[in-house]
This record gives sequence, C-alpha cells and structure tokens, in this order.
Amino acid sequence: MTKTLYLGVRVEVASRFFSAEKVKQYNKKHRKTRVLDVHKGGRITVEKTDKMLIARGAKDERGDTGLVNFSVMAKVKDLEQITRVVKIVNVLGNDKLIRERVKTFVDGRSILSAIPELYKITPVFESLDIMMPGLVMASWYYAPEAILK
Repeated sequence: MTKTLYLGVRVEVASRFFSAEKVKQYNKKHRKTRVLDVHKGGRITVEKTDKMLIARGAKDERGDTGLVNFSVMAKVKDLEQITRVVKIVNVLGNDKLIRERVKTFVDGRSILSAIPELYKITPVFESLDIMMPGLVMASWYYAPEAILK
C-alpha cells in the first residue's frame, strides 16, 4: 500500500483561535484536503531533505508557547510534482521558508497564490475561518510543507 502524498503549508496561530474539535469535523467532511500534524504549544522547524527545505512542526521542550501549529495540505498523486513545487518555493524564498500572513494567501496576494498545487488549499482556510472565526487574520504560514514518503 502506498502512502498518500501531501503538499501544503505549515500554519501557526495563537491557541485561542484554534479548536481541535473543529479540525476533526473538517477532516471528516474532506478527503482531498486535510489539516494534519497539530502541535499545541509547539514551534516551527525546518527540515532539509534532498537539498530541499520543508517546514515542520515540533513540540517545544521549553513549555507552552501559547501557539498552535498544524499542516494544511492537499493530496498530490505524484512525487515528482511535489518535488518540483517544493523546489520552486525554495527558489522563491531564496533558500529560506516563505513566511506570510494567511490572509495574504487567501486574498490571492501571495507570491505562492498562483501555484495551482498550493492554491487548492485556499478553500481549507476559508472553511476553517468559518469554523474558527478570526483564524485567517491571526495566522501565519510557512511554506513549503510536504509529506514525501
């Protein structure tokens, strides 16, 4: 059985805007997009895989940060497609993770808004903002994030 491949962004927001129950509700209704790998009190880290930078979430050993981070991802069928997009985003970010407000992405004003594989996650943010009001305005995203294996 092959593992599902995902491409998206890592999101960070204050805990007061986040509800794990709402995320469960979202994931029950959607199959092509997902909210995954939630870290309450966590931090954003960078993983280097095959010379590609990828955002990851981790638990912060120093204690609660007051933040939650999680993945907003879309299913992708082929590894080459994910690798291509990750490399493009790395170039656009000048070999650093791109960090922008989620609102910038949702409004179509992000440097990444025109990438079709990433634009698929815009409706995820719109749905989450309805379920957790204020989330889009209060969140930052880090790109790219991918599940490659």
